[in-house]
Amino acid sequence: MQPSEAMKQELRRLSEKGGGTLTPSRVVDVARSPLNPLHKYFEWDDAVAAEKYRQDQARELIRCVHIEVTTENVTYVVPCYVRDTSLLDSESGYIELLSIRGNPQKKKLIVDEMRMAMAHLKRAGNIALAIENSRLHVTLLQEVSRIEAYLDSLK
Repeated sequence: MQPSEAMKQELRRLSEKGGGTLTPSRVVDVARSPLNPLHKYFEWDDAVAAEKYRQDQARELIRCVHIEVTTENVTYVVPCYVRDTSLLDSESGYIELLSIRGNPQKKKLIVDEMRMAMAHLKRAGNIALAIENSRLHVTLLQEVSRIEAYLDSLK
């Protein structure tokens, strides 16, 4: 979703009105009005919204299951289910992590997971820059670039 100027302005207004804090419940409350610029971003058909919410709850259930994997003398806790990278980006589905051992799909899964992590690190670096910590910003971006180059070499 690409935020419109009206969306940004309304969220900024709500944040200021809330003393600098923006809450989801406040956003939903004001968006109920069809005249509010945020209204169009919500599903107002309760049956459809309820189904989407249940699907989000199901995703949360799937993501909260972890398993222990022991290699040599170290035990790691990892997700039991991971995104099925064979699906289109518009599709949602998970596969059991251990089921892809020895499968060519595992390389794509690892690269996709790392790319998501890189996106989070870039975001953290940009936040650091925004709060005037340029040294941390530069360090994070250098590390991200190094890891991205390595990931590109795996192709």
